[in-house]
Amino acid sequence: RDMIDAYSSEQRLNNAFERVIWIFYLVIVVFSSLIGDSMILIASVRCKAMKLNEFIVAVMQHIAFCDLLQSVSFVFPTIISLIADEWILGYVLGYCISCLNSISFPAASILVCVLTTSKLFLLKFPLRTGFWTARNGHKLCSSVWLILILLHGMLIIMGDHRVMFNYISYNVVIDLSTCWANKCIRLMGISSVIPAVIVMVATVLILHDLFKSRSASQ
Repeated sequence: RDMIDAYSSEQRLNNAFERVIWIFYLVIVVFSSLIGDSMILIASVRCKAMKLNEFIVAVMQHIAFCDLLQSVSFVFPTIISLIADEWILGYVLGYCISCLNSISFPAASILVCVLTTSKLFLLKFPLRTGFWTARNGHKLCSSVWLILILLHGMLIIMGDHRVMFNYISYNVVIDLSTCWANKCIRLMGISSVIPAVIVMVATVLILHDLFKSRSASQ
């Protein structure tokens, strides 16, 4: 199969100037992501330049990798689709991109949640340093990737689904018309929303502890 069906065509950007502005913005996003995430990975892996807890550094490495993956699998194809005003990368590549997006977006939310909550626990239990090693950080983050890959594998094996081009995002998405696709995508959606709520709560608690420590020092 060579073609991908499109929907939400009423949201198509018919104004060329709007598309140019959107393309320009996304190009900046791609370059900033490639430069920033590459610097984080190089500084933490090769140069050992980050003077942070090694568990935190390990989680940051996974977040940087996830951000690079999203730049390649989502932002860059979106730029191409905006230039062509349609999907021109074919069905096979579109299917692979939709799979990567379905995994990387919930992974980003969960990894940021892990980063924030680990900072909170480090503040609450500063003496319990046995767990906060780089090895455990990589194990925890790798388990997040593995669970999401297995969940998406269930969608591929059990679901009779298809990939479609969405003019709202100018990228490919998984069609939700089948029962299994609905269940899996909703579960992945929940895996993005719940971490976001946890991040907000953990951030408030971290700020509360910092203000409390500052008041006590004064």
